[in-house]
Amino acid sequence: MKIEFALLLKFKQKGKLFLILRRLNDFFCKLQLRTYRDKFGGQNKTYWAVTQAICRIFAARFPQQQPAHILPYTLQNTEHKHLFELSELQKIVFPTLSSDELMTEAHYGSHLRIFPEGQFVVLYQNEVVGATTTMRYDFDLGQIQHSFLEISGGLWLTTHQPAGGWLYGLDVSIHPAHQRKGLGSSLYQARQNLVATLGLQGQVTAGMPIGYAQHPHLSIAQYYELLRTNQLQDPTITPQIKVGFGISGLITNYLTDPRCGNAGILLTLPNPNFIQ
Repeated sequence: MKIEFALLLKFKQKGKLFLILRRLNDFFCKLQLRTYRDKFGGQNKTYWAVTQAICRIFAARFPQQQPAHILPYTLQNTEHKHLFELSELQKIVFPTLSSDELMTEAHYGSHLRIFPEGQFVVLYQNEVVGATTTMRYDFDLGQIQHSFLEISGGLWLTTHQPAGGWLYGLDVSIHPAHQRKGLGSSLYQARQNLVATLGLQGQVTAGMPIGYAQHPHLSIAQYYELLRTNQLQDPTITPQIKVGFGISGLITNYLTDPRCGNAGILLTLPNPNFIQ
């Protein structure tokens, strides 16, 4: 069985420290003998301990740079072979979302035809465990009310505007077994890298306040206000704020999901280097 091991950190800076650590990584890759693979189920404990230490060194040395691969995960653009797995991931991650608002294999195929560079997946042992769907759009921050189906062209991404000024994130999905490992943050960073590459104004998205289901005594407007004023934390919105998003408003009737009171919270992450 072929097993791929990757440190593969992609940094703009490639000084002597980078080369030394990269060679260390290559050396430990060569230590993946069959006996180790059989004994540890595909993971050499010594290898992972050392490469994780290397990751920490890089994070301290180059804090502004993000890895293209996050051990033991790989982040890349979506390919046609991922479409079925993506549709299955939707059902797992969004169990209470209306079936009309779940993306199918056909929808994902349309996304690849329309805006392939804006679609990303996270792989674990070549299986899709995370993903994000984006498009370009001239979003009007003064007119924020819209629905998920409207903005996505009925999930087909036909509303994508090739010259649109914002990168609109339609979703981020991480398999429950792989959550709390920084994969969501890495997908947001991949999106922000695309924003920089394309010279866009930033990212805009509608976060799902799924923590609302735990506060039935509140209206969604009250829940939103508590979130906005940092008096409450939400499993989805709070991590997005920690990534750098700012709250820009409450979108009522955004989608059909009782967990979030059918609402979305508009979030923006500007591009600090955007030039008018």
